[in-house]
Amino acid sequence: MKTTTEKQRTNITLTVENLTAARASAWVADNAAAISERRAWIETHRVPLADLQVLRIG
Repeated sequence: MKTTTEKQRTNITLTVENLTAARASAWVADNAAAISERRAWIETHRVPLADLQVLRIG
């Protein structure tokens, strides 16, 4: 079998749910470093203006 780096365009049909999940997964992967940095910052400094929150979740 011959291997090649040539690309070929194709079309597929996805359900809205599958497309949304794929896009969300791609976004999370693309932004993983920023999400991790933000979580670390919140662990160190806590949530900004938390004492002013009207609705407390959790």
